[in-house]
Amino acid sequence: MGQQPTRAVCALMPAPLLLGQAENQASAESKLQVATEDSSVEIAGGNTAIECRIVFAQNNSQFAVTWYLLPLLADAKPLQIIRASYSSILEYGSEFSSPAQKSRFLSQRVSSNIFQLQILSAAPRDEGRYYCVVEEWLWLVDGWYKLGEGTSGRTTLKFRLPEHQLQMEKTNHSISAREGEEVTLPCRLQSALQAHTHPSATWFQVRSSGSDSALLILHQDGTVEYPQEHLAARLFLRRPSAGDFSLTLSSVERGDAGAYYCQLQEWQKESKEKDWDLRALAHSGYTQLTTIPPESTVLSRICSSPPLLNFILYLPLVLILLLALAVFCWYCKFRKNKKGNVTGWMMELEGNEELH
Repeated sequence: MGQQPTRAVCALMPAPLLLGQAENQASAESKLQVATEDSSVEIAGGNTAIECRIVFAQNNSQFAVTWYLLPLLADAKPLQIIRASYSSILEYGSEFSSPAQKSRFLSQRVSSNIFQLQILSAAPRDEGRYYCVVEEWLWLVDGWYKLGEGTSGRTTLKFRLPEHQLQMEKTNHSISAREGEEVTLPCRLQSALQAHTHPSATWFQVRSSGSDSALLILHQDGTVEYPQEHLAARLFLRRPSAGDFSLTLSSVERGDAGAYYCQLQEWQKESKEKDWDLRALAHSGYTQLTTIPPESTVLSRICSSPPLLNFILYLPLVLILLLALAVFCWYCKFRKNKKGNVTGWMMELEGNEELH
């Protein structure tokens, strides 16, 4: 009987803690405010930063910030760039997971309420609408709890178009290639580059969804980046001449079918201390690549038909069994005939002895 009050006290002790935890969580959820004003940034190249500002939040709370890029296409979907958790763990989105992209997109906290997305060596392909999603986390008694989240306004990043335009071949092409073969997609300048400038080139494939997917990037410093690393072994930019940026695709696959185009930029750097400035840009016409199934041969037909392949594999075994059965039957018949001849000869011999 003396133990019953003790059990009652133990059951009641967590109640104030749980009540306080619920009150703290409920009061904090409504306090997070993120700046929602839209803005626009126009650059000519170099580095830039997108700002995400927290207007108001609960004291002692921690923040997780996720940055998104919404391409300028009409039906484009947001792409996750990078997420920095409340414990500073970074997680990149699938489109920004290559080493080159990770080194260009950085998330930084510059003050208690301001986060920035740093974009290094920005290029025209980085154009779009950027925004952040802020999550508010707070430690409540036994762990971290997400109290709420807020979405910022959109910052539109645009490149200042240069007055000078590169002269490129704008003719649309249609090319057919058999699967397994090599194909070259044309991209050529028709005019020379300006003095003391450096070119960069980006090859895109237009997906069925309508979005442009970067395949290969030749930077102005001569380095080559493969945004889709699984294609690196099949893409080549051989450049037989200074103005030729044609892309060679080896071992063509069925999934390579689609429209391709290249975008060229002309950059200039006045000194080592200054950033690269965009002087000119242009893009080529579209090249429609159609893939053709590999040429059918007797061997490929056999391999592509399981019933025929099984028939050819098992036919020799069946023939061998039939031959063995025929030999066995002939042997049995031979022994039977031989035994009959011996018996007849012995009977004939006995008959002759009886006559004598």
